[in-house]
Parts: sequence; structure tokens; C-alpha cells
Amino acid sequence: AFWHHPPYTKGSHDSDTETRLVEMRENVLPILETNGVDLVLSGHSHSYERSYFIDGHYGASGSYDAGQHAVDSGDGKLSGDGAYTKSAAIGAAHQGAVYAVAGSSGKISGGDLNHPVMYSSLNELGSMVLDVDGGQLNAIFLNSNGAIRDSFTISKGPDTTPPTLVSARAVDANSIEVEFSEPVNQASAETTANYSLDNGVSISAATL
Repeated sequence: AFWHHPPYTKGSHDSDTETRLVEMRENVLPILETNGVDLVLSGHSHSYERSYFIDGHYGASGSYDAGQHAVDSGDGKLSGDGAYTKSAAIGAAHQGAVYAVAGSSGKISGGDLNHPVMYSSLNELGSMVLDVDGGQLNAIFLNSNGAIRDSFTISKGPDTTPPTLVSARAVDANSIEVEFSEPVNQASAETTANYSLDNGVSISAATL
């Protein structure tokens, strides 16, 4: 997603005090994160700022708590702490996103550059370069001298988190009907290895 007014910045503008920035953070971010946003780009501040992999922070900068809001507090670099990862499930909610202010391509205007959600905050001319290959997004900030000053990767792999069981009822002596917390597709229902019961009970088949 991209728009002009950043939800997080401490550059030439301040997302704690400017109404439009506060409103984007409080009103738009909950919708985007509920629907699985991966990356949000904005401008307005003439600087480069890039967040950790975060979720659920809708207040002022002083309310940020890494223990609560950082899905991954690493650097997101393949050569460092590793890529930020999330499942490949489309629209999977609240698995983390990167927020970047890419506002220094034409000018730089300084600022405190100390917002706590940010991994990198630079008062340098430059541009963001994004490359997407399948389920992997690679991003770099390239300054006006051609040097890479920041980079991160978001990798979306197989959804390995199993659904939880919502309810179960006996249909007859040999069958039970169960409801899961997320849809189960036809392929997984036909694969009996995806199902198990305690006490050594085996499953011969599953249908939707």
C-alpha cells in the first residue's frame, strides 16, 4: 500500500502531532493489517525511514512496545538476522509489515529521525528499489552516490500453522463432524496424514 502521509515518522514531519498522519495510523492501519498488508510506503517527510516488522501499533511513538508490537525485531537482512517471514496465505491477518518513508529522492530536510518503530532513519538523498520474485520481496535504499544504505527482505512461504479445532460432534459410530478455525481445501481433506486423533485412533478418510 502507498500514500503520502506516513503513519510513523520523526523526519521533517512528526507523526505524533500532525492530524493527517495520526488519522492514517489510527484509522487505516488496523484495516490493512487485518487484511494482511506486507509493505506500506509513504513520503511527506524528506528523509528515509524504515521500520522493523511490526503490527498493532496505532498510538503515539511513546506507546511503542517492542515486546508487544514487533513481530520481528531483527534487521530483516538475508546477510544479517534473516528475512522477515510470514505465511503465503493470502490476506493472513496480523503477521507483520514494514513501514517505510521514502521521501528523500528530491530533497532532504532532517528532523530528529528517532521514531522507535524504525530500524533505519537516514537524512540522505536516495531512492528505494523493490524487486519481487515469487514469494520474496527484496528492498534496498540506494543513496545518491550509488551505495546501499539499507536493505530488507520479506519472504512468504508455505502456511505451516495448523488450524485450531472449533467444534466436533459425533455423526454416527464411525464418523465425526469437525469445524476448523480456517477453511480446509479439498487437497488437504484427501490427505489423511494431515489429521490425527489421540489414543491411537486412525483416520481412513476426510471429506469437506
